[in-house]
Amino acid sequence: MPITVTCPKCREALDIPNELLGGEVRCGSCQEIFVAHAPGDAPPPLPDEDRPRRPRRKRPDVSRNKPLPTSRADDDYGPLEYDPDRKRKQGVGVALWVLFGVFGLLGCTCCGVIGYFVVQTMDPEYKEFKAPDGRFTAEFPSDVKQKTRVTGRDKDKPAVSFEAERKMVQENYFIYYVDLTDAEKRDSAKVIDGLCDGLIKTNQGKEISRSKRAHQGFEAADVILSMPGKRFIQARAIVGDGRGYVVGVAVNGEPQGMIWLEHFFENFEITAPDKKKDDKKKPEKKDGKKPEKKPVPDDDDDN
Repeated sequence: MPITVTCPKCREALDIPNELLGGEVRCGSCQEIFVAHAPGDAPPPLPDEDRPRRPRRKRPDVSRNKPLPTSRADDDYGPLEYDPDRKRKQGVGVALWVLFGVFGLLGCTCCGVIGYFVVQTMDPEYKEFKAPDGRFTAEFPSDVKQKTRVTGRDKDKPAVSFEAERKMVQENYFIYYVDLTDAEKRDSAKVIDGLCDGLIKTNQGKEISRSKRAHQGFEAADVILSMPGKRFIQARAIVGDGRGYVVGVAVNGEPQGMIWLEHFFENFEITAPDKKKDDKKKPEKKDGKKPEKKPVPDDDDDN
């Protein structure tokens, strides 16, 4: 049977079960905790300073330097104010990292392409080439094609030309030759000048420099000329083995300083064609017998 007790603090009447008498109960109005006594048995309320107090719970050992709690879902300190700019700030940070990554990737790619371009330009892979008639050898940086080329000497008789192209750097390598007459063979200097002048004329170029030199024991001359469209030709005219040769390269920009071009010039070599020697047969008589040797007279016979 419930018994009515009075809260000593707010004087609220409370109905409690009989078995809770003598124990602590909580007031539903002021949340005061007190000992429930039957009516007439309750002691007078104690002054506030003498009333027994409930021991306080130990607060967690939280450092004073820790940041204040927020209302974020992943926070362990309880709800406070919600930060509406957090997602926007996170989005800006992610975008910056993605942007830096893209620029870094593009930078590495550009550096790799530039490095590959520089290496391929300054260190091409040369391949050995031998003329079909075996009269000269050379080294070209790509596949060789046989063509014809006007030399400025005889329009009706173009020269045989062997050419290769490096498309990436727009370089054209060529070697052509002309057969010389007996009179031309006696004046190599004139033939060399004629080959240089013909090269300038046929390419509509302007001579920049010309210098005499020797190429592997043969008379030669180096010439550099400029052409329309900022193109240049560096060539070497050589006279040897009854022919006049022109070895040259057409490039973008002045060829002076392009050290890999020197490899092309220095590896051109004039070689003599293979000559077959006929076996000399001893004379025989018509009947197929070898001629008899005449006896050598002996000095003793005279004595």
